[in-house]
Amino acid sequence: MTSAQYLRSIDSRFELFEMQVRQRVLKNLRQALAESCFEFEDVLLPTIFLCSSAISHSCDASWVRHLTCFQMVIKQRVRRHTKTYVPQLFMSYFSAHLVLAKSLFPIDKVLPAVEVRNDPSLPVEEGTCWTSSESLSKAMKPDTLREIDVWNGMSNRMLLLINDILSLKDDVQVMYGEGFEVEERRSAIEAKIITLQRNLQDTTHLLPESLRRCQDSAEVVHRRRLLEYTGESYRLAACLLLSEASTPAFLGYTSEHSLGLDATRKQRHVDYILSLVESIVSSLDHLPISWPLWPLFIASCCSTTESEKARALAQFQAAQAKAPYENTVRAQTVVELLWQRRELYVAGERTRTGRFEWELVMEFLGWQTSFA
Repeated sequence: MTSAQYLRSIDSRFELFEMQVRQRVLKNLRQALAESCFEFEDVLLPTIFLCSSAISHSCDASWVRHLTCFQMVIKQRVRRHTKTYVPQLFMSYFSAHLVLAKSLFPIDKVLPAVEVRNDPSLPVEEGTCWTSSESLSKAMKPDTLREIDVWNGMSNRMLLLINDILSLKDDVQVMYGEGFEVEERRSAIEAKIITLQRNLQDTTHLLPESLRRCQDSAEVVHRRRLLEYTGESYRLAACLLLSEASTPAFLGYTSEHSLGLDATRKQRHVDYILSLVESIVSSLDHLPISWPLWPLFIASCCSTTESEKARALAQFQAAQAKAPYENTVRAQTVVELLWQRRELYVAGERTRTGRFEWELVMEFLGWQTSFA
C-alpha cells in the first residue's frame, strides 16, 4: 500500500490502483479483527497505512479513528496487561501524530474512549490520562529516548517535551475553573514553563545506533546530516511553541516575569528553522512523510516580517512540488489565513485562553480533525 500511495502521489493515473490496494488492505484488516485471537502485527501495520492515506492524500477526518487502536495499546501498557510485541513503526507513527495533533485541536475530546478489561492478577494504575507523557513513556524504550527516530524525525524525549508543553492548554483552562486558587495555579504554570524552557535548552539529539555504526560514505553522511537538521528543527519549533504558550493572549493574564522569547530570539529561531527546512527540501528528490512539516508550520505561524513570510511560502511550494501531500497544502492555507487575520486584529488581539492563534483559523475553516 505504501508503494501504491507513492505512485499515486507522483502520477494521478495510479489513483484507481491505490484505491484497489486500499480496499484489499481494509478487507484483510476486517478479517483479522473478526478472529477471536489475532496477531497484533496483522492489525497495527494496516492501520498505519490506512491512517497515512487519510492524512497525506485526502486529509480525511477519519484518520482520528485509527488512534483508537493506539489508545488500546497504550492503556494495556499502562495497566501492564500485555507484553505482546508491538512494531516500533506503529508506536513511533501514532505517538508523533497524537502529540502533534494536540497543537492543532483538542484531539483528546474527539477520540472515543476505549475500555480495557482489568486482569485481577495485575495491579491497576489509574489517575493519569492515556495521552499524558507519563502514559506514553511506558511504550518507549528508556535507553533510546534521546535517539532521533527515523520515522518521525525527532527523539522520543523531544516528543514528550512537546507533549508537556501542550499540557499547558489544559492547565490554563483548569486554572479558571471553579474552586481553584488562581494565584497558586499561576505560580505552578509559570514554574512549569521555566522548567520546560530549561529542558528544551539542555536537550541533545543522538543519531540512531544503526546510523552511528554505518561506515562513512557520501550517502550515510547525507542521511545523518538530514536527520540532525530535522531533529534540531523540531527542537527550535518546540521553543517557539512554548513561547506562544507563554503569551498573555494564551495565559489569559500578563505575567510579572518575562516568560517567552523576545522578538530578536524569536526571529532567530524562525530564521534557523526556515534555513534547516530549506536544506532538507532542496537536497531530496521526493520528500518522505517524515519531512519537517510541523516545524515549518510553527515557524511560519510565528513569522512577522515580509521576508520571513516569503521564505516560508517558498518552502511550502517547493515541498508541494516534490511531494503533493494534501496536508502540506492545508498547512500553507492555514498559515496565510493566520497572517491575514493578524492584520485585521492589528489594534490588539482578544484573549484566547489556552488556545493557539492558528487553532482559531482552523476552527473557522472547520479543519480541526481533518488536518494533521
